[in-house]
Amino acid sequence: MTDLMTTATQNQHQIEQLFAGAVMSGPDYARAKASWLSPDVFTDERLSTYWDKVRDGGNPIEVGFEMGLAAELTKWSLSVVSVNDIESYAKSLQRAAYLRYAVMGAQDIVKAVQAGNVAEIDAILDAMKDQSTGVPGMMRDPDEVAENLKKRIELGNISIPYGIETVDYATSGAERGTCTVLAGRTSMGKSSLAFQWAEYQALVLGVRVAFFALEMSAEQMVARRLCHKVKNKSGQSASWEDVRSSYIGEPEKQHLYTLIDEYNESIKGKLFISDLTEVSTSDILQTQLREKYDVIYIDHLGLLKDRPRQGERYDQLLGRIVMSLHELAKNTRACVFVLAQLKRAVADRESKRPRLDDLQDSTKIESNADNVILLDRPSYWDRTLQEDPDPMELILAKYRDGSRSSTCWVGFNLREQRFVSIERPDLDELVTKGLEEANGQSEIPF
Repeated sequence: MTDLMTTATQNQHQIEQLFAGAVMSGPDYARAKASWLSPDVFTDERLSTYWDKVRDGGNPIEVGFEMGLAAELTKWSLSVVSVNDIESYAKSLQRAAYLRYAVMGAQDIVKAVQAGNVAEIDAILDAMKDQSTGVPGMMRDPDEVAENLKKRIELGNISIPYGIETVDYATSGAERGTCTVLAGRTSMGKSSLAFQWAEYQALVLGVRVAFFALEMSAEQMVARRLCHKVKNKSGQSASWEDVRSSYIGEPEKQHLYTLIDEYNESIKGKLFISDLTEVSTSDILQTQLREKYDVIYIDHLGLLKDRPRQGERYDQLLGRIVMSLHELAKNTRACVFVLAQLKRAVADRESKRPRLDDLQDSTKIESNADNVILLDRPSYWDRTLQEDPDPMELILAKYRDGSRSSTCWVGFNLREQRFVSIERPDLDELVTKGLEEANGQSEIPF
């Protein structure tokens, strides 16, 4: 029995350290997901006090230094794969505490049996009966669900439009609480399309939008957006390449400076861009818990810096990342978009039109995402097919709710990196009818 108690205590110590390390990495998430965990369950009094202070709003780093725990907390935090695991650690810790209590109770019963103390045995059993794992109930009351649903419908704004008529009609907009994968081959136009959606949602709809640009700098993204509004020395709409090679005149340069200042003022407090490269899903989660964005874009999946778990394959890692983003969307009621690459093998097929199994490195991406939109631009494969605007098909390969069509078309202006609604003769009749009846879309003020 003594050996069992030692094992139970050692097991709980390990879980306590993992939980404390995770709290240091993601205090906001810990408070949001594990505030139900009582400090009384800890065997280490230092960690009990530490969690008590952080749970009450204390800064974990400051508390750690104050208590002389900073070095240990840093070491433990390195063993934490993702702060998304905090709730699991909390539940495991509560169960470990319950099991340790059960072992203690069993020891007391043995002593009472040996002493022949029946009253003591009954008292111990009654006390153990009152204990539980302390883990919050999983089931929600139907009345609560019904009332929350009514409130959501009454408040409206359940879906967030994209700002392109064909896409909005086909999808009914992006539903809050969902994770959407936007996938295509390199240079297909994923980043430009996602950024245009982000601009519309921030500048026209007025929702808070975060764009994590892991591939391009924020300057490059804004340059793509504005450079075409001035002329190059040949009299054509300028590109970023024209601007950085000084292939524009001085008056055009000054006009561009004015546009940059006006654009900067327009997006303040609405569209937030991060171009840091060392970003993980944990970083995005902590940012979302603090800032509470309505829409989040991540460009792109393969550049997130999540560490693989022991023995975890790369495809499993990507699937786990998408699941974490799905949970982030669901738990914070945000629309999350993550851009992804399609396999090179698409180019080797006779039909270049992408399929779900073309997602790079992981079939689990498909199963863990709420929606998957695949991009296909015929002129990408055959330049003789290029038009102005250049047709691009958005294949709604997976769209759980709201899809009125399995496909829709947009027109891509390659020089301006902008998209517009277009009608195609092979569109579903309902989509064509919907476009005729749709109200005119609001223009982005840039």
